[in-house]
Amino acid sequence: HAGKYYDAPEELGTASLAGEVLRSGGTQTLPPETLDERLDFLAAELNVSMDDEQCRVALNVPEKDSGEALGILADVMRNPRFDASRLELAKRQAIFALRSSNDSPAPLIRREFARLLYTPAHPAGRTPTPERLRQISRDDLVRFHQKYFHPNEIMLGISGDFRKAEMLETVRRLWGDWPKAEVHLPPL
Repeated sequence: HAGKYYDAPEELGTASLAGEVLRSGGTQTLPPETLDERLDFLAAELNVSMDDEQCRVALNVPEKDSGEALGILADVMRNPRFDASRLELAKRQAIFALRSSNDSPAPLIRREFARLLYTPAHPAGRTPTPERLRQISRDDLVRFHQKYFHPNEIMLGISGDFRKAEMLETVRRLWGDWPKAEVHLPPL
């Protein structure tokens, strides 16, 4: 339960940028460049997508490096840095995408149809403005993360070639001490 629909009107765009910079912005122990280099070295693919009502974090890695890669995944989820330079880049990209959505009919029609169908009273009827996106700060991303990222709100699925007992021990070691918190989702 962490998605674009949970942005209040005055927070519009925060969830999307939090998802983008969660992956690109490094962790408290791994600056963004080091995180990128380490994932490349492991041939690991780590993706984050912020959907309407959920955030998906996916890791694909060769089995031989799964332990280190899962450690990186836990670090990204638990201790994001939200690097300021990566946030600025993500904001510029989001503003460019928003502006270029007016250049072809399909995205323009989807956006305007949703606005008319749902109205701005519903999250699906809202679109952030470039001015709003420029206002989003690192502190906004930190607050978003603190509000929604807790172990009792996460479903972890693992598939591949591994021993179940060893994998459960790894999962407990990496996520077991993460304190739970009550999350209050705004009504939709």
